[in-house]
Amino acid sequence: MVRRSSFVVMLATLLLAGMLLPAAAETVVMAWESPSGEFITPSSISVNPSDGSCWVADSGHAQVVHLAQDGTELWRSSHMFAHPSSVSVNTSDGSCWVTLPYDHSVIHLAQDGSQQGRRTFGGDPVSVSVNPTDGSIWVTDDDYFSVHHRAQDGRELWRGGYPTFNCPLSVSVNATDGSCWVADTYNNQVVHLAQDGTELWRSNGYPAFSYPSSVSVNPSDGSCWVTGGGIVHLAQDGTELWRGAAASSISANSTDGSCWIVSGNYNVIHLAQDGTELGLAYSFSELSSVSVNSADGSCWVADPDPYFSRVTHLAIVSASATPTTVASGGTSSLSVSVTDLYSRSISNWFWSDDVAGGTFSSTTVQNPTYTAPVNATDNTSTIVLNVFFEWAGVGHNVPVVLTVEPVAHSLSVTASATPTTVTSSGTSNLSASAMDSHNHSIATWVWSDGGGGGSFAPSAGVQNPVYTAPINTSGSNRSITLTVTATCAGPTPISNSASLTLTVLPGPPGVAISAPSLSSTSRRSVSYTVTYTRATSVTLKTANVTLNKTGTANGTISVSGKGTTTRTVTISKISGKGTLGISLAAGTASNANGSAPAAGPSATFTVTNT
Repeated sequence: MVRRSSFVVMLATLLLAGMLLPAAAETVVMAWESPSGEFITPSSISVNPSDGSCWVADSGHAQVVHLAQDGTELWRSSHMFAHPSSVSVNTSDGSCWVTLPYDHSVIHLAQDGSQQGRRTFGGDPVSVSVNPTDGSIWVTDDDYFSVHHRAQDGRELWRGGYPTFNCPLSVSVNATDGSCWVADTYNNQVVHLAQDGTELWRSNGYPAFSYPSSVSVNPSDGSCWVTGGGIVHLAQDGTELWRGAAASSISANSTDGSCWIVSGNYNVIHLAQDGTELGLAYSFSELSSVSVNSADGSCWVADPDPYFSRVTHLAIVSASATPTTVASGGTSSLSVSVTDLYSRSISNWFWSDDVAGGTFSSTTVQNPTYTAPVNATDNTSTIVLNVFFEWAGVGHNVPVVLTVEPVAHSLSVTASATPTTVTSSGTSNLSASAMDSHNHSIATWVWSDGGGGGSFAPSAGVQNPVYTAPINTSGSNRSITLTVTATCAGPTPISNSASLTLTVLPGPPGVAISAPSLSSTSRRSVSYTVTYTRATSVTLKTANVTLNKTGTANGTISVSGKGTTTRTVTISKISGKGTLGISLAAGTASNANGSAPAAGPSATFTVTNT
């Protein structure tokens, strides 16, 4: 007989709570659970996404255990370890570091369980995080109130102690830059350290944080999730991105930025990067430890509940509708995604819309097509579709929401520009009109040039603005697509867009004057290079050049060169004392779109005749 899993987010509960289900729903299911008695108060867990295996600190058995992705026991320490409290897997080689606070040490285990080394500490190391890039480890010592950074061979790279730290309980290293986040518990602070121990950021104390106990960094963006007085998501620079209710353990997913937490009410919760709750699994101990497998999104949980100690592997089942909003009587493709970690059979699919009036291409297949019922109202309707299926003898129910638009509501939009061809920085009068099949007025107009660089006056949010084109610095015509989007003011607002093409002619020639060939002279001639862009004709003459003089300095101007790109202005027969420079009159070059502007005054040079 099929039993309902306790790890399902029940639809009825959500509806009674008044929660709106997302269009793509997620259900957390139990993929594997350790047999009774296999673990006693497991205190920490760490997943290797490279192979899906998992390391467990089995404190009650005073052992360390290595599990395969399917829960098969790959290795268990045959000798006793003194209350292992924390494990951290090195994803580059599959090895694992284990803190032994009662033995004042941290041990390094190879992937096969063989001991590679032991690092001793003066106090009680309680948390470890390994950097897979260089094999170094960060360790907190809650007895000596210290944080340590040690190389893989045991060399101490950096140490920080009291009062900088006061009973730090958790560390998490960012493999991307080697930095480390610390939960400085009794200082009520969170600290971000560079690889060399330099303090990059430190939070304010209480009430910003209250006894932070767990940190987990996302190396893909450098952000960090923290538990302490609530759950907090911090950006790499310490900016608070999101804050939620209390939690005790946390693990960030570097692939999608999501996070798994153990909440204060004994649930394991999957949060999106912005804090949105994606999935929920019930009935764990508040002191449970979680570790996410960033390769497949699944999560391992070490539950030290003295009456029901266990290790659990949670997987995600997602149901979605594409599209999530359909027209009245429209169709949507339904899909269920199951990460089947152990190749177990999935069967007995059954879809239902709870007598909403739609039809399925088949109610007993995994991914059917759904045809929505006719919506003859003036408002959208919401239909909750449910899929039930069996996985390894356990029944699961996943809801997905479909929105159905009302019937026969359309909006057509037209747009025009006068003129359709403008000069560089020229203007065009834009006009838009719309027709709503329900005769609704238009609530908003939004114009856009797609990042073309122009501007709308008085704004882009009016029906008929004036558009000022950007400067066209190229030598050819530029086409800019202008788009207007209209949204109606009816009870069910809809939007539509129209586009037009505006041609922007190239701008007139550009002109630039170089620095003088000499910064100082007594009698030697000095020259300037004049450079033109987009010119088809250059007419620069001596009469167009003004000699800018100070003091008694003077000289004779001449112009040389040919073509449409450069001219050389030479000042000779220099006399007197002071400074000389030049300016150019407007109109010294031209193209089909205008004449070059005036240029200068140029940089000057010094005349040093006595």
